[in-house]
Amino acid sequence: MTNAFQTSIEVRFGDCDPAGIVYYPTLYHYCHVAFEEAWGGALGVRYADLCQRDRIGFPTVHVETDFRHPARYGDALDFTVWVSRVGATSVVFEFAASAGRIEVLRSSHTKVCTDLDTLTKRAIPDAIRARLEALDGTR
Repeated sequence: MTNAFQTSIEVRFGDCDPAGIVYYPTLYHYCHVAFEEAWGGALGVRYADLCQRDRIGFPTVHVETDFRHPARYGDALDFTVWVSRVGATSVVFEFAASAGRIEVLRSSHTKVCTDLDTLTKRAIPDAIRARLEALDGTR
């Protein structure tokens, strides 16, 4: 995936359940961490700045996930992030995570562009749309 963003997240002791594997809601947190890092690393604006300065957010409204293998304390999860669809007000971010050669998850998150002052959906601004479209992992 030539235009996809990649980052690594290390599994911490407190991220694991009593069985010694990463508790599945923590994997969603990791997806969000990778999402925020993709904004700064590939989309040219820190997500915190987008939220705090520009008052635009992209909350998740739909998720589809396949959990393929457990992750454990000490694993370095390599995340690949890309955009599969950009609509008028929504965008679909895709996540793939692996621990070495073992695929841990694939997850698709539909996010809606939101005015953070009114908490209503809004059109994706053209400058942001162009950046999102450039994060297309199929190119």
